[in-house]
Order: sequence, then C-alpha cells, then structure tokens
Amino acid sequence: EENTVLMTNEAKEAQGGSVTVAVRNSVVNGMEVHEGEYLGILNDKIVCTGNSIAEVLEKMLADGDYEAISMYYGADLSEAEAGELAEGLENINEDWEVDVFYGGQPLYPILLAME
Repeated sequence: EENTVLMTNEAKEAQGGSVTVAVRNSVVNGMEVHEGEYLGILNDKIVCTGNSIAEVLEKMLADGDYEAISMYYGADLSEAEAGELAEGLENINEDWEVDVFYGGQPLYPILLAME
C-alpha cells in the first residue's frame, strides 16, 4: 500500500513533452508558428518553436526542475541522432539523468517523460 501511494504521488509530479513539426502556418497561444518549424509541446500545450529539435528541447526544458528524463525517439530519427540530443540535454543541466529509448512513433520525433 505504501508503494502504491508513493507511485501515485510520483505520477502526479511527472510531466510529458513532445516535439513535432508544424504542418501549416498558424498562430497558437499568441505565438506565430510557421510550416516546417519544430513545435515544443509541454503538458499538452505548445510552448515554443524552433528550427531544430535541439533548439526546441532546450527552450522547452531549460527551466525545468527535473531529475530524470526519458526520451523516446521516433521512426525518423537514428539512434545516433537521439544520443546527440540526449547529450545536449545533459549539457544543459548535468544533474539530469537522460535515458534514451526507441519508440518508433510517427509524426513525433521525440516524446518525453520528465520527473
């Protein structure tokens, strides 16, 4: 029972994120989004855009108080590219433990779970 309570509390603290590509020009949350730009989505809300996945990850996560980040890379990224992105995150904050997994998902080059 104690473990269940601890796990439930941890799950409430966890956050989710993703990176995808804009398919058209639009304005979202007062932010101009251009077709082909990468979008950073944190807890189901678009929070930033950028010209590269690395740029979006940095903008999206730099101020986060995380200990562990699980990164699932999609079908269109290689293991080496995902590893470089994870290394970039660890360079932003050396206290972060970043684990990389192949997710194989389409449309979202990166899915994240942060705690």
